[in-house]
Amino acid sequence: MTLEAWAHRYKNNLDWNHAWATSPLNIITRKLMGIQVTKPGWQKVRFAPQPATLQNASLKLPTPHGPIFVTALLAADGKHDYQITCPHAITLEMDDATAEHTQIQYV
Repeated sequence: MTLEAWAHRYKNNLDWNHAWATSPLNIITRKLMGIQVTKPGWQKVRFAPQPATLQNASLKLPTPHGPIFVTALLAADGKHDYQITCPHAITLEMDDATAEHTQIQYV
């Protein structure tokens, strides 16, 4: 993370809310919630979430075809159940273990 300038003398209203500070959003989208583009133009997306012991999480990810919505809930058996709402123009791919616990709705 970095400030917008090297020192206050260069910019007197410094803050940590700068483009370089948004890397956690990238990590949450690609790693925690597991959405990775695998074909140019958002034609195909791989869904491989890694929520560990997180009890619940949700994500709204804007794409050129419309938003992808993902919800993850930790079930009583210790596995996560997922709900995905995805634009028709995007093909989702995932492994069989994830697919068993995922409901997909195309809009």
